[in-house]
This record gives sequence, C-alpha cells and structure tokens, in this order.
Amino acid sequence: MGKHYTGVGSRETPKEIGELIAKIAIKLEELGYTLRSGGAGGADEYFALNVSNKEIFVPWSSFAKGVVPKETEFAHNLLREIHPAYDRLTQGALKLHLRNVNQVLGADLKTPSKFLICWAKTDNKGNPMGGTRTAWKIAEKYGIPCFNLAKEEDKNRILKIII
Repeated sequence: MGKHYTGVGSRETPKEIGELIAKIAIKLEELGYTLRSGGAGGADEYFALNVSNKEIFVPWSSFAKGVVPKETEFAHNLLREIHPAYDRLTQGALKLHLRNVNQVLGADLKTPSKFLICWAKTDNKGNPMGGTRTAWKIAEKYGIPCFNLAKEEDKNRILKIII
C-alpha cells in the first residue's frame, strides 16, 4: 500500500515557511512517503513543488492538475459531522471541503495518511482556520497525528524528525 501523508494549508503561507515545506516534502519522499494534497496555492503548492510521489485531489477539473474525487455518501456524512456549517456551504465550497476527505483517507477512503502537516493560522482554541481545519478534524477523528508549522512546538518536532 505504501506510506502516505497529508500536506495541506493556507494559501497565505509565508514564503520562508513554503521553502521549509518544500524541503520537508523532499525529505519525506526520500523516506518513501507519498504526498496527498489539494492543488491549491500556498502550502499545497509548496508541498507538491519538487516531489513526484503525490496524489493531488482537486474539487473540479479546471482547479488544478489532479484527480476529482467521486462524491460518496460516506464523504458527505463525514463532512456533515466535521464541518460546523455543512448545510450552508455553496456547491463550490462543498466540493473544496469534500476533497479534504480524500486528502486524509485516500482515493479509496480506506487508507488513512500516517500524519498530517500543514501551515495555517489558528483560532483561539488552537485549531487551524479555513479549509485546512476540515482536513485537520478528519485526521483527528481517525487518530492521525497532526502538525501545524504555524505552531513553534509542532515546527520544532517536525524539524527534529525530518531534517
């Protein structure tokens, strides 16, 4: 099956963090990991920049190069449980969030990533904000370790392990 990790985050990822993300992704590929990401600008782009072992899940075909996941009842139910405003999502926002299910659980929705790394601003409870929050909450539900490079302690843990 191979080893997978989820690499996602904000479109507003600072350049110096983006450069670090690119280095982390290269090191993880050298260690035999396959990236799962979402084809957005910012963190997603930095993760995918210099690696060839990647699974990119996109919300629609013109968004970026990648696979548009098939919508499933399982993915909708999981998102309904995770997202606080599921019933108010526009079709576009819904598709953006649905791809997060595949970013964490794989194309078959049965092969969870080993861990999730992101860069995202956090709310007052320390949770990532924006679309990254969805992937984070799915990972938490499945007991997948999560690291936010915006948190100094997470960044230092990753650096010790990876670099």
